[in-house]
Amino acid sequence: MARRKRKTGLNSRQPNTTRVNGQRIRIATLNVGMTEYYRMPPKYETEDYDRCLYSTSHYSLYCGVKTIIKPDWNNEYWNLIWKYSKNTKQNYRHDIILHGFCVTWCLERLSNGNYDEFYLPEFKTNRTVYGTDPTLLNDTLYFRELYGRDVNKCINIGLKRKYGLMGYSSIEFCNSNQEVAQYDFLDYFFMVILVAIVATVTAGTYFDKSMNPKETMDHYKKDVENVGLGTRVLLSFSLPRNWYRLVTPSKTTIGRDLRYVQGLRVVTMFGVVYGHVFLGYNFAPAINPEYIEQRYHSIWSMVMLNGMTVVQTFFTISGFLLTVQFVEMTQQFKRQNWNPSYFWIAIFYRYIRLTPVYALMVLFDATWLVRTNSGPGWKRTAWIERSYCRRNWWTNLLYINNYVNVPETCLPQSWFLSADYQLFAVALIVLIVIWRYPKKMKVIMGSCLAVAYAIPFFVTYFGEYEGTYIVPPEERKFMNQHREFRDNYSGAHLSAGNYFVGILIGLMYHDFKKRNLDVRKNKWMLLTWYIYPFVGYLMVLSSYLFYAYDFEKPSIWMSLYSVVTKNMWGAFGAILMFGFVGKLGSVITTIFNSPIFQPLGRIVYCIYLVHFSVARYLAGDVRGKVYISGTNIFNSVLSTYLLSTVFGLILCLMLEFPMTALLKEILKKSGKNLRDEEAEDEREKIKAVTPERDEMNNIKDTELTKV
Repeated sequence: MARRKRKTGLNSRQPNTTRVNGQRIRIATLNVGMTEYYRMPPKYETEDYDRCLYSTSHYSLYCGVKTIIKPDWNNEYWNLIWKYSKNTKQNYRHDIILHGFCVTWCLERLSNGNYDEFYLPEFKTNRTVYGTDPTLLNDTLYFRELYGRDVNKCINIGLKRKYGLMGYSSIEFCNSNQEVAQYDFLDYFFMVILVAIVATVTAGTYFDKSMNPKETMDHYKKDVENVGLGTRVLLSFSLPRNWYRLVTPSKTTIGRDLRYVQGLRVVTMFGVVYGHVFLGYNFAPAINPEYIEQRYHSIWSMVMLNGMTVVQTFFTISGFLLTVQFVEMTQQFKRQNWNPSYFWIAIFYRYIRLTPVYALMVLFDATWLVRTNSGPGWKRTAWIERSYCRRNWWTNLLYINNYVNVPETCLPQSWFLSADYQLFAVALIVLIVIWRYPKKMKVIMGSCLAVAYAIPFFVTYFGEYEGTYIVPPEERKFMNQHREFRDNYSGAHLSAGNYFVGILIGLMYHDFKKRNLDVRKNKWMLLTWYIYPFVGYLMVLSSYLFYAYDFEKPSIWMSLYSVVTKNMWGAFGAILMFGFVGKLGSVITTIFNSPIFQPLGRIVYCIYLVHFSVARYLAGDVRGKVYISGTNIFNSVLSTYLLSTVFGLILCLMLEFPMTALLKEILKKSGKNLRDEEAEDEREKIKAVTPERDEMNNIKDTELTKV
C-alpha cells in the first residue's frame, strides 16, 4: 500500500520535525498562532508608487524587485521561514519576498556611505525559482546593470537590521516618471482595423435603416430578399439586425429543446471567471497572504481551488452540440454520396467563425492593452502579455498554443480554444465513421472513450503526478510555466474524455427523441440525477488528500483517481443536459430554460475572450497592498463578469455576429451547390445501375407507339 506523509503548514494538528544540515527543524503546524506567522518578513513590501514618481520634477525610478533570502540555520527567523516554506503545496515560499521599490529613495539613503558589507552576490539554490524573463521588458537588463548592486544593499540593510538575514535581489521591471509612449506599426494597424469595423457597422446600420421607410421593427427580424451580395454583406453589420439575432428565441424544435444549454454556458462561464479572478489574487501584493494559504489548508475550499477545472464542462457542451448538429445535417445526405471535402469545409467554416474575434483580441493584447492602465504592477502584467502576443500570435491563430510555446502563451485562457478546435476535428472524423458504419457505433464509441480515459491514467502514472491537478500558491503566479500545466492540463488529449461524453449524450438525445422515450420512467437515470451532485461534491472535497499528504508516486490508485477527477465536470454537465432533455428537476430546469440566459449564452464566447484582459485591467492600477477576503474576491468576480459581459456584447454585435451572418451566406450558396451536385450524382448512379430497365422502358414505349 502506498505510504503517505503528512503535509504541514498553517492548520496541522501535530507538530512535525525534519533534519536539515544535521539539525532537527520543527515544521510549521496549521494551528500555530498568527503571532509567530507575522514574525517572518512580510511576503510583500511596497513603497508609495505615486510619491516616488510624481513628487519630484527630476528623474525617478520605481521597480519591482524579487529577493531570495539566503538560508541561515542559526537564525530564528530563518527557521520560522523554513517551517512554512517547506510545505510548498499549501504555503507560499516565504524565503522569496516581492518588493515595490523606489530606487530613487534607495540611492538617497546610500549617498551618505558605502554599505558594501550589505551586498550579497547571487547564490545557488536547489529549489526552483520562477521569475520574469528580463528580455520581455524594455530596459530591465539595463536597470539591473545600473542599479542592481545598490538595490541589493538597500533591501539587505532592512533585512539585516530587523531580522539578521541577507538575500539576493534582482530587478524584475521598472517604471520611470519620464517614460514616453511609443507607437509602432502594429499599434496603428489595430486602430485602422478598429476604425474600419466601426465604419462598416455604422454604414450597415444606416443603410439598413434607409431600407425601412416605415420604421417597423419587423424589418430587422426578417432576412432581406432579392438584393445583391454586396447589400447582404453590408446588412450583416447592421446593429439593430444583429441585436434581434441575439435576443430572438430559436424557432426550431431542437433550439427550443436545447434552451437550457445557454443557461449551462452562462453558469459555467461564471465559474471560469471566479477561478481566474481567484488566480489573480495570487499576484496581488497582499496584506494578508495567509488568506490564500489557509484556503489550501481547508477541505471546504477545494471547490474554490479547483474552480478553473469547471471549464471542462464546455468540452462536454461542445461535443453534445456538434453531435446534435451533425445528425441533423446528415439526414440531408445519403451515405453513398459522402465527399471527403465536407470534412475540410466544416473545419474551414469553424475557423472562419471563431478566428476574427479571437485575432482581434490577440492584436489588442499585443498593442493597446498596455495603454489602458498604469500602476506599479501593470508593466509586469500587461507588458509581458504584449511580448508574448507579439512572439507567439501565430500559435494562437493556428490553434496549437496548448502544445507549442505554452509558457509564453498569448491570452492564457486560449489553451481551451485550441484544445476545443483540435477535439472538434477528431470528433468530426469519429462521427463521420459512425455515420458511414452505424452498426459499429457501440464499438467505435466504446473504443474512443476507453482511449480517452486511458490517456490521463498513463500521463499521471508515468509523469508521477498527483491524483488531482495541483498548482501550489507560489507557482500559481507563473502557472503557464508550471510543468504540470503543460504536460497534464492544457493538452487536448487530456480533455478528450469529456468531449466524447458530450458526443455520447448527443447520440442518446437523438435516439431518445426518435423512440419517444420518457427519461423520467428510468429509475437509474432518476437515481443518477439526484445523487451525482452530492457524489461529485464529495469527490471535489476528497482532492484535499493530495494537498495535505505526500503519497508515493507513481501510483495506480492515484492514476485511476485522476481519470475520475479529470472527467468529473464533464459527466456532471452530461447528466444535467440529459436530465434537462427529460425534464427532470422541474425547478432547476425552469431556471436554466429562463429567457434571460438565451442572449447571455450567445455571447459567452466573446465573454471568454475578453474576461482575462478585463481582470488584468481591474487589478492593474493597485497602488499599494490589498486585503484579501471572500467578500473582496466575490466583488471582483462580479465586476469582472459584468464588465466582460458589456465588452463581450459590443464585440459580439460588431464582429462575431456579422461574421456569422456572412458565413451563413456562404453556407447557403455552397449548400445549394452541394445539393445540386448530390442530386446529379444520384441521377447518374441510377442510370448506371439500371440501364437494362431504361432500355426495356424504351422498348415498351416504342411498341406502344407502334400499336
